[in-house]
Amino acid sequence: PFKARFWGLPEELKATIRERLEAKFGFLFEQLEVVDTLDLAVRYAPRIEMHRSLADYLGGEAAGEDVEGLAD
Repeated sequence: PFKARFWGLPEELKATIRERLEAKFGFLFEQLEVVDTLDLAVRYAPRIEMHRSLADYLGGEAAGEDVEGLAD
């Protein structure tokens, strides 16, 4: 229910929410001094690809569930 209501909000309200989130995260990144540090992250924390399935997290519970055609 929450997700459907959120996506149904007027576009101007969603734009306001996006702007406020961007400002808040910008502030937090500046306070943590992690602005423009992508090169350091790539150098010292290389990306490792992990291939996991839903069954890896849920065990046998996920094996029989049909999720064909679900959007999310």
